Amino acid sequence: MRKLGELLLVFFLCFEVWAQNEEELSPVVITGSNIPTVELEGPSPIVRIDREEINRSGAETVGELLRRLPQNNSGSYDEKFQNSFAPGTSGVSLRGLGMSYTLVLVDGRRLGNYSMAQNMTTAFSDLNGIPMAVVERVEVLLDGASAIYGSDAVAGVINIITRDNFDGLEINVGYSNTTKDDMGTQRYSMTGGTVSENGNAWITFDYMKRNSVQLNDRGFSSSADQRANGGVDFRSEAANPGSILILPGSEFFSTGYYKIPAERRSEFLDMEIIGNPGVNSFDQNPWMNLIPEIERSGASGRVNYILNDYATAFVHTTYRKLKTHYEMAPTPAFGDRNIDTWGMLPSSNPFNPFGDSTDWAKLSKTQKGEAVSFKHRFVEVGPRVSDIQSDVFRVLPGVKFDIGDSWQAETAFLYNRVESTDFGRNFVSSDALKEALASSDPATAYNIFGAGLGINSPSVLDGLRVNTLRRAESELRMFDIKAAGDLYELPGGTVALAVGAETAKTESSDIGDSLSMANKIIASGGTSNAGSRSRDAGYAELMIPIIGEDNRVVGIHSFGLQAAWRVEHYSDFGSSDNPKFGVKYSPDERVLLRATYQTAFRAPSLQQLYMGQSVSFPFLIDPTRGDDGMQYKTIAGGNQDLQPEEADSISAGTVFEIPMPDNMNLSVSLN
Repeated sequence: MRKLGELLLVFFLCFEVWAQNEEELSPVVITGSNIPTVELEGPSPIVRIDREEINRSGAETVGELLRRLPQNNSGSYDEKFQNSFAPGTSGVSLRGLGMSYTLVLVDGRRLGNYSMAQNMTTAFSDLNGIPMAVVERVEVLLDGASAIYGSDAVAGVINIITRDNFDGLEINVGYSNTTKDDMGTQRYSMTGGTVSENGNAWITFDYMKRNSVQLNDRGFSSSADQRANGGVDFRSEAANPGSILILPGSEFFSTGYYKIPAERRSEFLDMEIIGNPGVNSFDQNPWMNLIPEIERSGASGRVNYILNDYATAFVHTTYRKLKTHYEMAPTPAFGDRNIDTWGMLPSSNPFNPFGDSTDWAKLSKTQKGEAVSFKHRFVEVGPRVSDIQSDVFRVLPGVKFDIGDSWQAETAFLYNRVESTDFGRNFVSSDALKEALASSDPATAYNIFGAGLGINSPSVLDGLRVNTLRRAESELRMFDIKAAGDLYELPGGTVALAVGAETAKTESSDIGDSLSMANKIIASGGTSNAGSRSRDAGYAELMIPIIGEDNRVVGIHSFGLQAAWRVEHYSDFGSSDNPKFGVKYSPDERVLLRATYQTAFRAPSLQQLYMGQSVSFPFLIDPTRGDDGMQYKTIAGGNQDLQPEEADSISAGTVFEIPMPDNMNLSVSLN
């Protein structure tokens, strides 16, 4: 069924392409090559989504548009991802390999990585940094392309092409909502432009705001227990009421977990708890966002100025402010996994029914106090809240040259910077908790027993509650120069060559507050990380038409070859070179057969190399045993000895033109 969806999508998205064959087309650079051509189909498979198709789709963001591609599947994340390490962002994952393996371009040049890595180490480009109002079309290359673009182009390439010129004034106002009237989205954009004999210029202002929706606002996500729907129980063992753990070596009780009764009172007898073996569960979904609240605004513009008959200067710039308000369930406390630090309830705690006490009614079996461990949820502290703001700035100044009759050259400098802050509230300090658990004074001690609100005093809760602050930056600086044109004539057409070189430096940092860096925030935190790398690259590409219009023979309408080679040197791990060879063959004008072979690579992300230790509690499922999901404490960190990942990519496919009134075509590819 998924493959059928891929065929149908290509079928519908490409229906206008063949209708253009009869027009006089100017050569343009198609994604997957650096050589301008009038042919819209080359050796590599490409899906094109033009502005008309974008308008018909109803997509409100670039990320939403690309999520409708069947080739963008497992491994991509968007604003709906709960417990995100990069909240409010949207990435793309072609062929399910992951966001780090899909290269995103804007007008043929890299879109810089987002300042925060997803899942701690996954570097990716945030599509929310591109306003939908400036997008002219999107080209999706469904093939590896390291020989053309370098690192990260393993699964494919997304090239988002913006407007080149605009004359007039365009105002767009949009409002959408769900049938439940709970996710109102406002969209406004205004574009003004002018065209003259000296060039053209346009500027766009855009604004978008969307309300939040909670997980329990929808039946399918109202509970983390999905067993009724054929799924898994994802409820957490860190619950309220929680559970206690009798440790090995207890003199009076059997080792194991015991449930705290679900009663709103602060004191229990030890046997009231010992009589309930097991672990309570906590449904976190009612506390969490299905869709976070977002607000985005910005301005984009382009200027093309004709310097003389041979040179045109240009500059394209974008600034965006992205705000996300994100809510998560209250802090979980897995004391049983942190016994060596804060995870023990000492016998001195006045609410510990197993502890030291002069109240003999609370010690039904022993006069010797025992410390216990626990699983607990800080419901009284409140939901964890994060307010994330990202400032995105991108500027690309450059000059295009016309050299002779058939050669063009271009040089440009790219500066792409993302600055983000994540301000968190209602987090819990592990040091403050350890002190409150050890207190023997009922006025200052924290009570893990009981359920719901009103168990602990506001002053005790305020003593636990801390704010967090995370600052992250990502910066890309790149200078390139490239040229393309005709070499010489063959009977089948003109041999074309493209050559180029570029140098770039990438820097990334993610700095947390002092408590987070010291892992003093319960169920959160991680040490800061920072790193940089430089790279230099050179490449060449050839298009060789063997058989064309002037030397066709029966059974060969056209036949051509593509060859490309790219060499890159990185400051941190050395060099990588990647070739590409492609062939396309048409037995007649309505059928195209094509195939490519190439190598690809992905350099380790700066986070994978330089990240400090981070703590998370992911759900893990054993499919063999068929048990429910369990949360396990996971510590991850960078490794500076990592080497690039390498890949061999082979693709083959065919394109059929079906004569129909609407000039549709069908593309079938096997990769």
